[in-house]
Amino acid sequence: MPSSIQMQLPRPVIDMSVTDLATLGLEEIPGEFRAAWRIEKASGSNSDGQSIPVIDLAELHGEKRSSIVEQLKRASEDGDFSKYIVNHGVPPQLFDETFRVQREFYELPDLEERLKKYNIYTDKEMSKVATMEAETIHYPSNWRDNMILAYGPNVDTQKWPTEPPNFIEVTLKYNQAVYQLKKELLEALSESLGLPTSLLDDVCGEGQNTNMIYYPPCPEPSNAFGVKPHSDPNTITILTQDKVGGLEVCEKHGEWIQVKPTPYAFIVNVGDQLEIFSNGKYKSVEHRVVPNLIRAGSQ
Repeated sequence: MPSSIQMQLPRPVIDMSVTDLATLGLEEIPGEFRAAWRIEKASGSNSDGQSIPVIDLAELHGEKRSSIVEQLKRASEDGDFSKYIVNHGVPPQLFDETFRVQREFYELPDLEERLKKYNIYTDKEMSKVATMEAETIHYPSNWRDNMILAYGPNVDTQKWPTEPPNFIEVTLKYNQAVYQLKKELLEALSESLGLPTSLLDDVCGEGQNTNMIYYPPCPEPSNAFGVKPHSDPNTITILTQDKVGGLEVCEKHGEWIQVKPTPYAFIVNVGDQLEIFSNGKYKSVEHRVVPNLIRAGSQ
């Protein structure tokens, strides 16, 4: 016999986007999203973000380069998952425009048909939307929808979504800006390991994936993950989040702390590849995202 929540759904959960699920006025989440344990709220003691170092890149190509490289080294050696990066060269307006077109994409009518259209990822030039169908491999499913845009020097942006207006124009500019920032960070991290400046970028920097993640309001945020605890498998992750936030990190002592949203700053994570590349000198650490009861969030 179907459960009461299944009887409220117009079709099977696997065929629906999380964005559309969130519009149905559900009082509880479908079982596919339910965590096996109650998610304890992250400690408030560090929720102001003061435990996470802030690194100013304004003089990265100036007299303070060696000092900035040393800051990156110390933060990564200490096992700090995240570093706030400021004065990175990406203009505030580009942050705002990117969040705008991302949110407008997920608010488009006939969203599910659009998601199916872009749910393809056969090579580095394609885009993909990770909906419920893609999330059911490992339960519980994440309470999110996720547009993945593959970017590189020879990317074919005509395979990216054409709506809303200016989506390609805005997201291309954002990808170009982050691509340049990634190159500069990989060069600095390479120097911090005592390696030739270009080595990390030469080995790991050819392409990038941009995840445009949307976390709809969740009726049971204590029982669902926006993103389950994990470490990133890549070299570094350059992330920003809107004012809703939700990102939490696991400190080396096992305590979960909130990462405070900081306008127009990036959060940089060490990934598994860099931990391996550095022979364990730099650490990638677990992180997760918790959804919000009332407001939708974006990363």
